[in-house]
Amino acid sequence: MKDKLRKIVENKLARDILAFFHMNQGSIDTVSGVSAWVREDKKKTEAVLDSLVKAGMLEQNSSGSTKGYCYTRDRKAMKIIKEIIEGNG
Repeated sequence: MKDKLRKIVENKLARDILAFFHMNQGSIDTVSGVSAWVREDKKKTEAVLDSLVKAGMLEQNSSGSTKGYCYTRDRKAMKIIKEIIEGNG
């Protein structure tokens, strides 16, 4: 799992998104909201968000056509993400 996560966070946008959610673990936001705070195109942001969901680093919830993203609740993944973000993994 660690190698898979490390490979994903080689992407700067993925790393920025993960760092935000790691530091704000109670946050839930949409593609528009996330793209605004990472200052990136919505389509690129959505693609990275979806890859982070598939990798188990974020969770996605939908209400109608609106998708909300939040940090994983998997403690093992959270520990690995913390190590990678802090440069210890």
